[in-house]
Amino acid sequence: MKRAFYLLAFLVMPLLVFGQAGSSARQRMEILAVRIATTERLLEKSGAELEASVAALELLGAQIADREAMIGAYNDEVLQINIQMEQARGAIAQLQGEIESQRAEYAALIVQASRYDHSHDKLLFILSAESFNQAYARMLYFSQLAEYRQRQAELLLRKRAELNAKLGGLALLSHQKERLMEERRQEAERLRQQRQRQETMQAELVRRVAELRRALEAQKAEAEGLDRAVVERIAEELRRMAEAAEQASASSAPLPSLPTSAAAGADFGEQRGRLPWPVQRGVVSGRFGVSEHPVLAGIFVANNGIDIRAEAGAQARAVFAGRVSDVVAVPGANKAILLAHGEFYTLYSNLSAVSVVKGQQVAPGHILGTIHAEPGDNSLLKFQVWHRQEKLDPLLWLAPVP
Repeated sequence: MKRAFYLLAFLVMPLLVFGQAGSSARQRMEILAVRIATTERLLEKSGAELEASVAALELLGAQIADREAMIGAYNDEVLQINIQMEQARGAIAQLQGEIESQRAEYAALIVQASRYDHSHDKLLFILSAESFNQAYARMLYFSQLAEYRQRQAELLLRKRAELNAKLGGLALLSHQKERLMEERRQEAERLRQQRQRQETMQAELVRRVAELRRALEAQKAEAEGLDRAVVERIAEELRRMAEAAEQASASSAPLPSLPTSAAAGADFGEQRGRLPWPVQRGVVSGRFGVSEHPVLAGIFVANNGIDIRAEAGAQARAVFAGRVSDVVAVPGANKAILLAHGEFYTLYSNLSAVSVVKGQQVAPGHILGTIHAEPGDNSLLKFQVWHRQEKLDPLLWLAPVP
């Protein structure tokens, strides 16, 4: 029974250690697999309508980035397996040395004990003692020698069971490594095909430079119009806050609270990296800051937030409790909702329909409206985070997994 327990323990141990070491890489792979599947679904739904468009190129770029990260996660997991295999080989070599040493020692014991294998020889050896104490010592010697031989035999069996278990664990790790390397090879092939598709799409779009420039100018005008509306609205609220503070100071009366209290803003400020995503499922196709246009060489585009592509009919959701500061309608940019969270604000734009009104209090996850459907059977939400009049990177505020 003990031998079976040792065998099971040593068989499972390498897998447990590997599982702990590789769990981080596997978790990243699971997250990336979900994102890749979401992007693939959006690309498939888009079909010919979205072929050779900037939107398709952005989706493809997001998926390529995720596949590159996936291959990196595969590399990390293979590296962890290699480390475990090296550790297992070292342990096996050490065990083999111990077994060989114990086998030689046990063989010497057998040779030594063979001199008195027969009971008659043992009895003669004991009776030939010169005193009773010497005879007793010889009897004790034979007893201890027999016990020691038994212990050495059991130890040798345990060591061999341990060795067999480690060899079995090494074989399992080797099999896992082969499987991971094959999956990595397949992922690399899919990445190669997508890069080819990306190059083909870029080449097709380059022939439509004039059309792309016009579309870019229109988008820039829409973004500037929305930006002005948001800045004016936030400036108005900040002015009202300052006036209320002055009046309270002059009258020594307590400062009247706004519909959304300062405490809400403080709470929002503590949510960095923990906010839920404004869509149930989507893919980030545009990131915060200035980036080069995917087709127009030398043209850089500024993004005040992030772009999230989702399936058609997707709904925008509040990421935190707050008040509807304004519902903005910008010509050509559909509708936008500005939520106030104390001194913080979140903006949800490119909505075709809204389901809240100005001044309304909303809870986290509250449905704000329906995201406008884009060509290709998908929708695009433009999401921003502000602190007073400073634009912040939303990805630093949202939880890591959409």
